[in-house]
Amino acid sequence: MRKFLIGAAALLLNISIGYGQDLSFGVKAGGTYSYYSAGGTSADGFGFHVGGIFNAGFSNAFNLRAELLVSNRAIQNDYETTLFGVTTSYESHSMPFYLALPILYNYKVNDKLSFYAGPQFSFLLSNSVRSRSYVNGNVVTDIKVSGKDAMTFKRKFELGMAVCTEYNFSDNVGLGLRYIRGLQSLTDSETADDFYNGIQVSIVVKL
Repeated sequence: MRKFLIGAAALLLNISIGYGQDLSFGVKAGGTYSYYSAGGTSADGFGFHVGGIFNAGFSNAFNLRAELLVSNRAIQNDYETTLFGVTTSYESHSMPFYLALPILYNYKVNDKLSFYAGPQFSFLLSNSVRSRSYVNGNVVTDIKVSGKDAMTFKRKFELGMAVCTEYNFSDNVGLGLRYIRGLQSLTDSETADDFYNGIQVSIVVKL
């Protein structure tokens, strides 16, 4: 992962120095809604993201943005069944943290409105899972596990695509809306359909 990040940073720096006319930096932070669906079941939840951004301008309309974000894809999966008067319920809460590197092409409509699209590379940093099961409201099992393998999702590196729009309230502050779609199964299976879907709302501050 370190070699990849160093290589990507070096490539962006070379492109920016060689061709970029307008270089800028900034920070962003906001909320993340995550959704997974596989085998007829689904899980979702709300987390957050925070990190830095790097912009290289090539023309009035065409620009390149790279971001380095720490993203929390919190998810929750709950269900309840009742059979012959006995109610069985289950709840699971996962808190995976990812290091995300989106590399996005940017088209500026005007000084206020921009659109972005490009690949996103995500690396699993850590995770913790808390699961409980109940029978008629009484706790039967209570398990807490930490570590990268503390989840059904075994893929440590994920390739995805991101598309987004950003509206600038001023020269320094903007609001972004982004959709992220994973392109690889999170259970590291060629036949599974558990792809990541995420929606991010961010406050962007240009330095």
